Amino acid sequence: MDTNNSQTLGEHGQAASKSEIQSGRESAPGSPRKGLIEAARFWEPRRLLYNLLLTTVVLIWVVKTWPHFRAAMTLESLGIMAVLALLANVCYCAAYLASAQGGTGNDGEFGR
Repeated sequence: MDTNNSQTLGEHGQAASKSEIQSGRESAPGSPRKGLIEAARFWEPRRLLYNLLLTTVVLIWVVKTWPHFRAAMTLESLGIMAVLALLANVCYCAAYLASAQGGTGNDGEFGR
């Protein structure tokens, strides 16, 4: 067998580029890194929906209880809310770890 003509296949069966191989982007099947990459690919598109739903719930709560929040609306509280929003997104990322443990199904689709 001629080793000069062999190719490394990427995640979807295509030939992996030299830069992918050198950067370590191609991971062995079943490796923890591959599981995290697949989890991120699955969950990242859903992050926008998560943030929209979270924002909607907060806005409805503030509007319905406005007299209660009027005194609390200060520049300082805006900073605190920004930190809480950041923490909510960090918690969202915990789904990556749980999903990475689940892996992929036989059909190659993540989470099935």
